[in-house]
Amino acid sequence: MSKVFLARQPIFDRAKKVFAYELLFRGGLEDVYSFHDGDYATKRLLATVYTTIGVDEISPNHPVFVNFTYNLLKERLPLAFPKEKLVIEILEDIEVTKEIIEVCDEFYKKGYRVALDDFFFKKDIKELIDRSHIIKLDFRTGRDEIVKALNELRPYNKILLAEKVETEEEFRFGLDLGFELFQGYFFQRPAIIEGKEISPIKTNILLLISEIQKESWNLEKLEGFIMRDTSIAYKLLKYINSAFFARPTKINSVRHALTLLGERELKAFLSMIMLSDLGAEKPSELILESVIRAKFCEGIASALDMKQTESLFILGLFSLLDAILDVPMEEAIKGLPLERRIVEALLGEKNLYGEILELVRLYMSANWPKITPLCQRLKVDEDGLSEIYFASLLWANALMEFY
Repeated sequence: MSKVFLARQPIFDRAKKVFAYELLFRGGLEDVYSFHDGDYATKRLLATVYTTIGVDEISPNHPVFVNFTYNLLKERLPLAFPKEKLVIEILEDIEVTKEIIEVCDEFYKKGYRVALDDFFFKKDIKELIDRSHIIKLDFRTGRDEIVKALNELRPYNKILLAEKVETEEEFRFGLDLGFELFQGYFFQRPAIIEGKEISPIKTNILLLISEIQKESWNLEKLEGFIMRDTSIAYKLLKYINSAFFARPTKINSVRHALTLLGERELKAFLSMIMLSDLGAEKPSELILESVIRAKFCEGIASALDMKQTESLFILGLFSLLDAILDVPMEEAIKGLPLERRIVEALLGEKNLYGEILELVRLYMSANWPKITPLCQRLKVDEDGLSEIYFASLLWANALMEFY
């Protein structure tokens, strides 16, 4: 059996805090365009999330949105999963039949949340609106269409979700219209302010992140550096004692933690802590995406037996630096002691590093059709990508407990 391909996309509230994740699925290595069995796809997705990996690992503190086909709704499959962690998403092409309305009645009465995807008015849709909690509107349809749909929905008093929001301007537009939830890649794009400069403090943090990735640390010097910063020492000890490591005895000293963690893991941990300081005013999801990308890039490099895994880690970590600092990428990395290949990849060049970063971006955005040819060109085992992604996700989730 082929491995499951699963990515997730965050759904934010008005304060840009994560409300939920939508799970995006592909069934395996077959051509995505010939993969029409939606029933099979959703069953595989749910089996993977709830039994193989665990929904609390995929989405530790938030519910997940999952698309259900007509047949699976009739089978009442959603009732097999906890209502606290599931939002039942009904696609726009679902036929509104008496049986579907009865099923949605049952979901509603049992406390399950229902979302209508890509909303537009059609025959009998009012019956589904009455039995739903969240209505999703596609921002790519244009502002006039959105305003028209909002006017039609006004009498229903439902939670409105703006999807495919690509820019900060569109996010602001949605706020003004009263949308409560937002989905899309707007949070990964910089809100560039003309003439903005990077503060000296932030520049120093960037320089330190770059340096700790390159140098071999002296244990005593490193211990001294950490002990001078109480918050880093606290986070380090909390991390080493977390459930992620499942250690039988508690670790109480920084020196012991450093010995157990090892140089590579420690560099990654410190880099994440410092990056979070840079993005203190940004959505935590932006830092999480950066950390997942870093570990994902490193994992792909390791799978390719590349020696420069630490370089690929810093590439992924800095790949959203323009959005974190709200300046163009050229400005964000100016003056940093980065390898030429990292700089070129961050600026969009198609060298080996750039193509690995592009593969990570494609996977995390669930752009399945473009993944296969790029894997073939890079000689990456496509079937192994899901394993690297899941490992990166679990590792990043463990780190982000200390954000």
